[in-house]
Amino acid sequence: MDNDYNIFKYINPSENLNFSQLSDYKINQLINLLSEFDLEFRHILDISKQIKFGMEFEVEEAYYKKIMADIKKVQSISDWNIKDDKSLFDGLEISTPILKNDNKSWKNILSICSILQKHSEIGENCGAHIHIGAQILQKDQTLLNLALLWITYENIIFRFCFGEYINERANLNTFSKPIAYKWYQILKDNKNNLDNLNIALLLSNEDTYRAVNTYHIESLNQEFYYNTIEFRLGNGTLSPVIWQNYLNLYVKIINYCKDSKFNYEVIQNRLCSKLNSLSNLVNYRKINIAEALEFSDLVFNNNLDKIYFLRQYLKDGTTTSKKELVLSRTFIKK
Repeated sequence: MDNDYNIFKYINPSENLNFSQLSDYKINQLINLLSEFDLEFRHILDISKQIKFGMEFEVEEAYYKKIMADIKKVQSISDWNIKDDKSLFDGLEISTPILKNDNKSWKNILSICSILQKHSEIGENCGAHIHIGAQILQKDQTLLNLALLWITYENIIFRFCFGEYINERANLNTFSKPIAYKWYQILKDNKNNLDNLNIALLLSNEDTYRAVNTYHIESLNQEFYYNTIEFRLGNGTLSPVIWQNYLNLYVKIINYCKDSKFNYEVIQNRLCSKLNSLSNLVNYRKINIAEALEFSDLVFNNNLDKIYFLRQYLKDGTTTSKKELVLSRTFIKK
């Protein structure tokens, strides 16, 4: 990574500052430094190699024969699953096998992104889905904490997961709709008995087209192939940097929800201030720097992760009221 960026002269990437506690002057300084910083591909993320995950790429205007020919040249991805996607225009869905946070997996992601960049496009309806082995959850309390955290900061998570865009794709509210309001209603209806909440209520996802799909979870602490929690909200992307950022966020969210230091007070105080805006995609396009800083302090335990998160969250600092996808000015190193 290029350490010549000004932001690293003021902020040590390996330390863990409380960004939300900075003065207004220093927050403005942080925002200015972030605007000068371009995200770079990382050969490995700061997550356990024991975590298993899979990715689903959706592309449009795809030249199937050219994509297949190039994939066959790369032995390590020649057996990846490729199928037509009728919900897209000349669309394909490419599914990875089970991956780990290692050099081989990320090299393969680089290869597939390079091939798809040459022979396809990200269209108005393309999504980026990531499955993570549900054994990462380990216990019921993790899922309950995940619901609390997600309800409270879904607006922040969604804007980040717009990826290179400053708004959501056209069919997001059909195939990856927000889940905060649904989870909030479950917790509200059981508020006097949260300690004995039947966790099956949070898993009862008969509508699998949600931002977080828990339908496939059969065990929170055992590993087998289809036992996954799926994050569906990301806008489609052919950038390996964005794919890394998506995965890093989802894993760090889950890790925080397992942590004994999970901060119920901060989360509940924040939630009380925003109950009228849950699952409102128009509001999710807006920038709320105070909430984003607070969320990053909770979820990430080092400055580098916070910088990568905030850079993608802020993008070029603009919002839009347009319905079609609007591309942000680039924030990724060429």
